Formats: sequence, structure tokens, C-alpha cells
Amino acid sequence: MTPPTTRRRPPPSTAGPWPPVCPPYGGAAPWSSTLRNLGRAGESVDLLMAEREAASDELDDAVVAFLALALADTGREREGLALTLTALAPHLPEYGRSLTHYARSLTEEPAAPR
Repeated sequence: MTPPTTRRRPPPSTAGPWPPVCPPYGGAAPWSSTLRNLGRAGESVDLLMAEREAASDELDDAVVAFLALALADTGREREGLALTLTALAPHLPEYGRSLTHYARSLTEEPAAPR
């Protein structure tokens, strides 16, 4: 099985090998979830990081959600939480600025003591 290279499944007439566990509405998020559940969280992170660099679409938040789970499984919980808060911020206008600030602070290096 080869992992999908795009979020959407190609039309049946052009579809190549496709993991049978991937539903027709997307590829990277379900495939990465399968990898994570098989104990291959690092591969899941790699797949989803590449997917985030692809063109933006309506599945961006799903990609972030699955990436956050994979990051947690690789010991990068703070990074996963920061990504999740950043994705959530636009949906909460009253708190977006605060969430964005808190998300950024999760991944910044602590200031050196004076």
C-alpha cells in the first residue's frame, strides 16, 4: 500500500493503489491515523507535516487534529496543543487573540534567567 499524496481520493478512473481503510472523503488524515494506530506515529507526523504544506482546503483543521494526536504519541505534546489552539482560535473570535498568544508561548523557548 502506498500512502495518498493528496487529501482527496482521485476519481475511480484514475485511482491508483489506495489504502482500503481510507474513506472516499480524504486521504492523509485517515491514513495517518492508521499509521499512528499501528505504532508508526513518526511516519504519521511526517505525512501530516507534508500535507500542511500542500494547498489549503476545508480539511485543514482535520489535518491539524490528527497531527496533534501523532505529535502527542511522539512526545511532542506541547507542539500538538499549540497547533490545536491555533486552529481553534479563528472559530472563537472573542478568544482568538488570547489563544494565539498562549499557543505561541507553548512552543517558545523560556527566557534565560537574569
